[in-house]
Amino acid sequence: MLFCTQLFFNFLWSYLFFSVHNPLLAFIDILILIALVFLTYKNFSKINKTSGLLLIPYLAWISFASIINLTIVLLN
Repeated sequence: MLFCTQLFFNFLWSYLFFSVHNPLLAFIDILILIALVFLTYKNFSKINKTSGLLLIPYLAWISFASIINLTIVLLN
């Protein structure tokens, strides 16, 4: 369930940023997404360490994307 929730917020970010053209809402969404991916990482690591570790690059990527998103919010 946690994995599906974070996947939903991932799709929602694209919609908010590209379709609605609202970088502030997209930034709020990506902060929630980071928290959900971290929780997914913790839960997956309890079951299988490798599956948890495979979420680390994804977490790094969305953290980088959040910095870009925040920069766009601040520049507008």
